Amino acid sequence: ILAAFDAAPTAAFTDDGKPIYHIDRLEAFCRSHKVLMGIITVPADHAQAVCDQLIRCGIKAIWTFAPTHLEVPDGILVQHENMATSFAVLSMHLKAQMKGKK
Repeated sequence: ILAAFDAAPTAAFTDDGKPIYHIDRLEAFCRSHKVLMGIITVPADHAQAVCDQLIRCGIKAIWTFAPTHLEVPDGILVQHENMATSFAVLSMHLKAQMKGKK
């Protein structure tokens, strides 16, 4: 991860020191750094707009944590992560592990 972008950044850096820029700088950053993959971590009602913006920036692959389907042109790769499903699977494994220790 090279940087983070936000519509209203409240900090200059992430906890691990990556810069946080205003979303207006996304396209210039992506083009100057030849970024091909983006991560979406916004609410569902903003995800498609962010997705469209990333595609306009030249992004070819998107890893999304937004709980919604994204419409993308052919040739754009999308990996959806469902946090609720992941939590449920982890919870199930933990219960099975705990049951085995009794």
